[in-house]
Amino acid sequence: MAAPAIVQTSAIAAYPNGGAGDTSVASLSGVTSANLLVAQNNCVGILSGGSSISVADGQGSYTQAVQTEVDATGVNYAQAAIHYLTNANSGSHSITSTNNAGSFNAYGWTMVNEVSGTASSPLDKTSVNSATSSNAYTTGSTGTLSNASEIAFANFSIQNGSAVTINEPSGFTNLSVNTAATTAGQGSMDYEVVSATTALNANWGSSGNVPNGWAAVIATFQAPLSGFPVGGIIT
Repeated sequence: MAAPAIVQTSAIAAYPNGGAGDTSVASLSGVTSANLLVAQNNCVGILSGGSSISVADGQGSYTQAVQTEVDATGVNYAQAAIHYLTNANSGSHSITSTNNAGSFNAYGWTMVNEVSGTASSPLDKTSVNSATSSNAYTTGSTGTLSNASEIAFANFSIQNGSAVTINEPSGFTNLSVNTAATTAGQGSMDYEVVSATTALNANWGSSGNVPNGWAAVIATFQAPLSGFPVGGIIT
């Protein structure tokens, strides 16, 4: 059976800094029926009150795989999230990510990946990490994977006014990265296809300065388990 693989990735969809309930909209066309869709979100902004990201398209709401947020300075925050939709309908998908907060100015971006070769219940391991006094950008360990055939998605968001250095995590392939000195926020989105159950930890290295705060997430999605049926006999 083929390992999980990315079929296509959407263009970057930016949050337009429109205020409370800010949204980004990513698009995929020609999606194959029953494939998995994985949405990666990075956000930074000025926040009053708690915040969370939700994702949906015309087929329905996406399931949250993992999400974390760090309050960097009392009003400035960094946020990272991964959501997914199983058994996708064929054709076009317009995927809306909404930053649900009472009052804030949101910046950041979304990318959505179509993935083939995953199990019907694909989510396996996750990990989150964040800090306000460190520039060692890492998701932390997922722990040992349940399956030797999986695909991992990792992303992290930085609340920082200065340019930063972001390295590609060992073993991962970059999907998008922003290192410039901009209020739109810095960060990276990456993935890795694995063939062993070894624990994963996406590590983007360290910048030359300590940012206000950063948030990082990783989620792994497994292929269908193979082998003999439990309690059955093959003749």
